[in-house]
Amino acid sequence: MLGHEERDGEVARELARWSRQVEQGWPAVRFGDVSADAGRGQLTVSLPVHLGGLGSDSVRVELYANPETGEEPFVQQMAPVELIENSPGTYLYRTTLTTSRRLEDFTVRAVPHHAEARIPIELPLIAWQR
Repeated sequence: MLGHEERDGEVARELARWSRQVEQGWPAVRFGDVSADAGRGQLTVSLPVHLGGLGSDSVRVELYANPETGEEPFVQQMAPVELIENSPGTYLYRTTLTTSRRLEDFTVRAVPHHAEARIPIELPLIAWQR
């Protein structure tokens, strides 16, 4: 069993490897067209996201909206629901939310993700759909 210091060193090496991989692959991250279904106060948003050589576990895709008066920004994680055939590295992401806001109020963004990383402090990357 690893001691505390050895475990910290192992985590640090893993984070360094992950960070290099994400930095190298980040320029390939790009977004396809958004599709949305609205009804009964719910909005379902989906879109293809090309991650290149990055895995869906290394990137968090989020639906984002600027804050309304007196509120915090809206951020909701989107889930990768399938790997798109004939398009290596491209996943279909989707989320459903209850809202009275219009689709135009939202945009999609991608940020690096690792359970041990403090984002954006350790890796200040972000990609915006628009």
